[in-house]
Amino acid sequence: MTFAVRMIKAEVAGLRGETAASVEGLRAGTGAACEGLRAEMRAGLGGLRAELNASTDGLRREMQAEAEGQRRETQGHVDRLRGQVQADVAALRGHVQGATEVLREQIGVNAQAHREQIQSSSEWLRGQVGDAAESLRAEMCGQLDALRDEITARLAEIGERAETLDREGSAPSIRVMERPSRS
Repeated sequence: MTFAVRMIKAEVAGLRGETAASVEGLRAGTGAACEGLRAEMRAGLGGLRAELNASTDGLRREMQAEAEGQRRETQGHVDRLRGQVQADVAALRGHVQGATEVLREQIGVNAQAHREQIQSSSEWLRGQVGDAAESLRAEMCGQLDALRDEITARLAEIGERAETLDREGSAPSIRVMERPSRS
């Protein structure tokens, strides 16, 4: 074997080792990136849930305070009117009770609508996160496949060159010898 052929074979072996290490590094990096993205998305979803829960609790407290304020105001009216006429007081109590029921129903309807909106938003966000993660995984897999195909083709090309050089270096040179002329 010639020195050049040995050098090419050594370089091919080195490239194979580097290629394997590079592919493993890319796989590890891709896995870590996907895990990091998943953790980030989970943390984002947790923050969104906490924010939505805090918003719901705040709304609930506001509605309770408003209802309590209305109850106190209504009770104040009832107390002032109680000394006047019993019939008016009874009518006013009926009105207050009806208004309270309507308010409770409105609060229930509003709370239910808010819950449904939060649930819909959470489901949409989960779908978006899942789509983004799947798209990223597919893109990275495609890039890894393309890189693997390119490396395989280059290694095959280098192997063919090495074989050609090996054949050329070990084949005896054939020369056509001329016979002396008989004159």
